[in-house]
Amino acid sequence: PVVGYASAGEGWTPFDESNVGETIAFELNGPDYIGIQVRGDSMSPVFRDGDHLLCRRTTSPNVDNFIGLECVLRTTAGENYVKILARGSRPGRFNLRSYNPLFRDSEDVKIEWIAPILWVKRRGI
Repeated sequence: PVVGYASAGEGWTPFDESNVGETIAFELNGPDYIGIQVRGDSMSPVFRDGDHLLCRRTTSPNVDNFIGLECVLRTTAGENYVKILARGSRPGRFNLRSYNPLFRDSEDVKIEWIAPILWVKRRGI
């Protein structure tokens, strides 16, 4: 059930009882849904050791639709990343932004497939 809303800042406000009732359906069926387990703290505090990232893999030509999103992906060079997708210097090329400043961004890569992160299952939950 949806019990409230988030707005400015980091707080959230509960709905009054007359607004409660909406639910969120969540189903993962099909071969394009994948999970990635996080190991270590290189993506902390966004993702933590033991979290699972649930994604839907696509080879869509419309990769631009995922600009600004956290994604699991494979480049055409065979490198695998969990990064934030950004525009590259020209069409068909993308920059991959790191969460942790200790790890470098990747510039102007071509993408074989991409899987936007749909849901994070936290360790122990």
